[in-house]
Amino acid sequence: MKYLLFVSVLILLTSCVLELPEKTLTTYIKDAPSAVQWRADFALKNNLPLEYKNESGMRFSLVPPGVYLVGSALSELNRQKKESSHLVTISKAYYIGVTEVTQSEWLQLLPENPSKFLGNDLPVDQVLYEDAIEFARELTANSNIKYRLPTEAEWEIACRAGTSTPIAGINEIKEMAWYSENSESKTHTVATKKPNHFGLYDMHGNVWEWTADFSNEYPTGNLTDPKSTTGGGGNHVKRGGSCVASSSVCRSAYRYLYSPMVYRHANTGFRLVFQADQLNSN
Repeated sequence: MKYLLFVSVLILLTSCVLELPEKTLTTYIKDAPSAVQWRADFALKNNLPLEYKNESGMRFSLVPPGVYLVGSALSELNRQKKESSHLVTISKAYYIGVTEVTQSEWLQLLPENPSKFLGNDLPVDQVLYEDAIEFARELTANSNIKYRLPTEAEWEIACRAGTSTPIAGINEIKEMAWYSENSESKTHTVATKKPNHFGLYDMHGNVWEWTADFSNEYPTGNLTDPKSTTGGGGNHVKRGGSCVASSSVCRSAYRYLYSPMVYRHANTGFRLVFQADQLNSN
């Protein structure tokens, strides 16, 4: 009798799980192969392109919703305390720039090029935080899509593309990044190194990239759709390293905290994101 009761309860619970609305089921991204497969499946199911090109010719790559690991393992070489490992749940897909914003893209919308290293296909550099916000605002005004800077979580999830290694993609920094040992202390044409598993270039090295987050330590525990943090004394977080940064600083988990918004660095640029559901609404 007890056995029959147990089986009945188990069947009831199983049926309840199967009847849960699909939007409550979240995929855990455990590694790069599962991230790549889930991305492809999600795009197909939701009639979304894996890569989108906007009216300005800027390319954006799809990052699907899911549960992702960010931060670094305790055993990671050169790990810092501010990189505490935790899970982040992203409930809505988004697109992120395939490369940093280039100088030619910048000059389509804004009249003055702030860059130290000049070239149409080089990333725009010496960009203030407010400069990046202004570019996003201008790009939004000229389209049906609302563009913005990524949060820290969105940036790292896109950078890792399911990996847990210090460097994403093939985990070989010389193949993935322009950094202190191979850049000759200058920026280089975007997308000339290997991409990560989401087809993103230069997530490591070339230029630091602004995020929307103010400088703060990570909150305790796992997070769901973390918003950009507040505070930080007016400083924002940059990610990814640069052409003059060491390999340890170019790691996926490294956080450049306390970067002033009002000081122009010759090795600072950005890339933009937008929510994927905007494509289906246009």
